[in-house]
Amino acid sequence: MTQSSEVMPSSPGAERYVITCCLNSTDAIIDIANQLKADDFFYSLYKYSYQICLSLLEDGMVPEPMTIYNRLEAMGVAEPKHLKELELLSKASFDKQNLSMYIEKIKGCSARRQLIEAQKSSISELYSNDDLTPDQAVTDSESRILTVSNKLSNVVDVHRIGCDSFSVAIQRANSPVEVPGIPTGFSKLDMSMQGLQPGKLYVVAARYKVGKSMWLLNVVTHVAVDLGVPVLFIDTENPSRQIDDRFISRLSGVDEMKIKNGMFVNEEGALQKIEEASDRLATAEIYHHYMPNFTFEAMVSLIKKYKMQKNIGLVVFDYIKAPDNTDFTSMQEYQLLGYLTSGLKNKIAGALDIPVITACQLGRSAIGKGNGSDEHVADSDRIGRYADMLIFLREKTENEAELYGNGPKDGNLVMSIHANRGGPARDFYYDLWFDRPKMLMKEVRARKYTY
Repeated sequence: MTQSSEVMPSSPGAERYVITCCLNSTDAIIDIANQLKADDFFYSLYKYSYQICLSLLEDGMVPEPMTIYNRLEAMGVAEPKHLKELELLSKASFDKQNLSMYIEKIKGCSARRQLIEAQKSSISELYSNDDLTPDQAVTDSESRILTVSNKLSNVVDVHRIGCDSFSVAIQRANSPVEVPGIPTGFSKLDMSMQGLQPGKLYVVAARYKVGKSMWLLNVVTHVAVDLGVPVLFIDTENPSRQIDDRFISRLSGVDEMKIKNGMFVNEEGALQKIEEASDRLATAEIYHHYMPNFTFEAMVSLIKKYKMQKNIGLVVFDYIKAPDNTDFTSMQEYQLLGYLTSGLKNKIAGALDIPVITACQLGRSAIGKGNGSDEHVADSDRIGRYADMLIFLREKTENEAELYGNGPKDGNLVMSIHANRGGPARDFYYDLWFDRPKMLMKEVRARKYTY
């Protein structure tokens, strides 16, 4: 052994034991190969010997000391004492029942070494880069650690397709649910969406001022207040005081304007309604963060913090627009929107295994159109490309208003699932009634989609 165990975390005894198993049992090599990589070994002799054992096994050969030593010589890393040690290990006794314990020791030391190296790089960057903002510094450190975490999990989280399919199907059959994800509160829509599911990104696209932010607010109300699921609501448009008033209006049924100007005092029973709504809202966990000049890095840090500290079950981001990040000044706006959407999908929903809902604008070409298309999504078709589900929200067309009505019982808005990764899309129109003064949006019917 040419390296000292004092330099970095290591377990020479565990590494010797694993190589002993490799020299004495081809079955053991197969078991070990599913859990360890050569880079997990710290000592050069054991690392290269393990690598050679895997190679010999692939070639249909049985690993033995002289063959391994000859290959070490060919690699230019052999020392005379190596052959003697390999011969001793080939004659040593071992018990396969203890193998998993030693594998875990090697993996633990490997993880510690990788984390040490990752943090060394972060520390070096902190010392040398004077331009790092606090958000960038935290995100950089977290990113390096997350990279190590992903590398470690990749070794053990490989899933053999079909190995537990039937047992999982039986478990689901024992507790069947029509909507496995978090319900939005729009029951017919939920049947098609299957609720808000972990790891998925949902994008609601609408024209300016149609009501996409209010739809998000109604979803948050149902999820946090009615279901008791903690929600982080990141808002690029509206301060927290304004959003608080909207939630109170939605829960109390008192016009938002009257809540803002205090004129609710002249409405009989309004004060009691507002008090009851405030009590309900106070017990819910809705964490609203006003972020007008957001950067993606700061947003990721915030979400990770609330996921860890508050165990949030849903992230709402209102809405997709070019982030305020000088690192991307050379990118076109459509590229920035794609970058942000991809990040919401992969670095937040996917990495944290949590549903994310956001919104985006529909362009002018969508005005008066009953059926939206990808080209109607303003500035970037990349938004639709990265979303797991793209949902359109629009006002009723004149023809729809004439045929189906346009009042509280018939709805004044229409929602439809335009694209759905792995699920139904363009099957129904969902007519919604939006009572703007009271911030209330409810589903009134589902009708068959027409092309």
